[in-house]
Amino acid sequence: MQMENTFRIMHRQDNTSAQRAGRPESIKPTHTWHRITLALIVVVAAFLNFFQQQQNGYGNEFYAAAVRSMLDSWHNFFFVSFDPAGFVTVDKPPLGLWIQTASAAIFGFSGFSINLPQAVAGIISVLVLYWLVRRKFGPIAGLLAALFLALTPISVAMNRDNNLDTLLVLFVLLATWAVSIAAETGRFRWLLLGAFLIACGFNIKTLEAYMVIPALGLLYLLTAPLSWRKRIFHLVLATLVLLIVSFSWIVAVDMVPASQRPYVDSTSDNSELSLTLGYNGIQRLLGTTQTGGTTGSKSTSTTAPSTSTSRSPFGGGANGGGGFAGGAGGRGGFAGGANGGGGFAGGAGGRGGFAGGAGGRGGFAGGAGGRGGFAGGANGGGGGGGNANIFNGGGPASPFRFFNVDLGGQVSWLLPMAILGLLALLWQGRVRLPLDNRWQAGVLWGLWLLTMGIFFSVASFFHTYYMVIIAPAIAALAAIGLITLWNDYRIRADWRGWVLPLALLLTAGEQLYLLSSYGSWNTVLSPIVLILIILSAAILVLARLQPRLIINSNTWLRSAIIVGAAVLLITPATWSVVTTFSPENTTLPTAGPSTMGGAIAFTPGGGGGGGGRTGAFSGTGSQEGTTGFKGRTGGTSAGFGGIGIGGSSAVDQKLISYLTAHQGTATYLMATIRSTSAESMIVATNKPVMALGGYLGSDPILTQSQLTSLIKDGTVRYFLLQAGPGTQNTTTGDSPTQASGSTGTGQMRGNGGGGGLLGGSGQNQQLTSWVQSHCSIVQTNLWSTSTTTSAGAGGGQQLYDCASLH
Repeated sequence: MQMENTFRIMHRQDNTSAQRAGRPESIKPTHTWHRITLALIVVVAAFLNFFQQQQNGYGNEFYAAAVRSMLDSWHNFFFVSFDPAGFVTVDKPPLGLWIQTASAAIFGFSGFSINLPQAVAGIISVLVLYWLVRRKFGPIAGLLAALFLALTPISVAMNRDNNLDTLLVLFVLLATWAVSIAAETGRFRWLLLGAFLIACGFNIKTLEAYMVIPALGLLYLLTAPLSWRKRIFHLVLATLVLLIVSFSWIVAVDMVPASQRPYVDSTSDNSELSLTLGYNGIQRLLGTTQTGGTTGSKSTSTTAPSTSTSRSPFGGGANGGGGFAGGAGGRGGFAGGANGGGGFAGGAGGRGGFAGGAGGRGGFAGGAGGRGGFAGGANGGGGGGGNANIFNGGGPASPFRFFNVDLGGQVSWLLPMAILGLLALLWQGRVRLPLDNRWQAGVLWGLWLLTMGIFFSVASFFHTYYMVIIAPAIAALAAIGLITLWNDYRIRADWRGWVLPLALLLTAGEQLYLLSSYGSWNTVLSPIVLILIILSAAILVLARLQPRLIINSNTWLRSAIIVGAAVLLITPATWSVVTTFSPENTTLPTAGPSTMGGAIAFTPGGGGGGGGRTGAFSGTGSQEGTTGFKGRTGGTSAGFGGIGIGGSSAVDQKLISYLTAHQGTATYLMATIRSTSAESMIVATNKPVMALGGYLGSDPILTQSQLTSLIKDGTVRYFLLQAGPGTQNTTTGDSPTQASGSTGTGQMRGNGGGGGLLGGSGQNQQLTSWVQSHCSIVQTNLWSTSTTTSAGAGGGQQLYDCASLH
């Protein structure tokens, strides 16, 4: 009874303090050790973001090529041109790439200079999150939130890369900072600043930035010390500012005549607005459609459709064949190069994928027993387990995506603590307007988590690394929740005092479940996590059951909660360190052991081992599915091998030397079907390379007559294309025959001429077929150091010379 009375007294004192609505604590830490701890967290974040960053090279070379091109002219800079000649853009708005270009202009074009903004943004994000949480819940909660974000694996991976998501996270957090001040003070200028910062985020990654608007808008509406009419009026004006700033660049680009600017990538109508609302908008939610971009577009050419019967590994062509070979034991797709293994294989026993270079193997394996991942470069081992899915690594639409291996291992290590902490936070008392600190945090971080959680639970087309946008909410709620549950444990005699040990056990249980898919990592880490979390929870439980025990002292209880919190950081910290010490797939970044094939190893430049987990695009498919051209020496049911997405992408120097020596007066060094085949050449040479179909080869940029005119007037002479049917390898004599899986899949097949991913649209296949039939083949030994036609961005490629048509 005495203990319960003590709990009630402390509870009343706690409520009195908590009801100081809207009164932030002093921004400065209370004690010197808070400052020291914050400095150490910043040092940890800097180490994780910068150490051995050079092993990732130029990062995503699609964006690196754009930065190099944007350095050449203000025209390229404004329109975010992919190539130096201003032929086609990249598929993102400009601000993030403008920031990278500014860094490259200051420090010189290098992998370090274009990755630097993201690394710095990651550190600033940690500090901003500390500030946001600390001023409402005190320095310890702020420090925990900062540490949790700094150790979030996918955040570390993105901070070391030149993909743009880290910059988006920073701008959204800065917008949260501004709107939080506006909500406390009612000052309209802070709300306008928040709207402006969200619009800046929109100009980094378009509509993804808007997912935070419900949280920020409701926070201001329910908290600002103004009349309802004035609050609504302020929000309407801020929305107008948001829309004007967001769409100003898009409108400016679309107003420029098409002949005076690059073609807008991943669209069928050359419009930035279409790119924003289509490929970067509704398609992310509902999946890809028959437009220029992911699945190709129906041909708009007035000429006769191609009669070629060849089928690309990803579908496409007339009646859209093939792609993603599957069925039991199915192999195929994206293999190539000497000894290149299969790719995007599906079904039980599927293996291989995205193999690259001599000896490269593994990647994107599917189905039970799948293995390998994203191998690239000479003798490159299997980087990345077979679990990576380039579209929605979470599998079927469901909130449980967050707890599967692919997504959970990136961002969800502390998600149970965040959810239980949010519930405990909101359970403290009734809602009263204006909102107090507790409910402000619940609205802000809870709605942030809910909005983005719903999107990623139902979205059909997103990459795993997009999940970094939800990391600040999980980090903040986990920190706030841990402090709230600790306070409940100390001062409440009812059931709420038991939630803390339950939250520790559930969070550790989720981590053990995720670890169970990681082989040797599971063997090492799971016993440590299990033993320590049971010890921590046992002390907390026994102290409540037997208050007279010595373990009920502050020393024992504080030690128990510190150990419990530290245990929950063991695995995410390990994943972050592994990401720092191992080269990552810079095009589709993932964090942790999956970037090294699932084995315990720190092997720059490849290596791996360990069986891949359930792979992407596995399963059954249509009976008519057919994989692409057979790989070269040692190749297995393959096509478009070599570099692949995210592998080592060093360009064959012999190819560069040959093209440079024979370019003559041609504007373009060469042409190829897609940006992914041109990016490394642009990065290496800073010379114009024409990507006929944009990023995925499906944009209808040129008609056949336009391409013919460019060839005849000498604008472009050389074409690096997939070797056509019946084309002999001039060195090995291999013929690129077709190979089919046991049942085939065709999952990315376009209907009625729609091109599959990387298969090109029917219109662009028509262009390449024309080049292959009218231009001469350049002997492979003249331009390639390999004994195969696997140079550039894929195995089975051939160089064509159209000089005779000039």
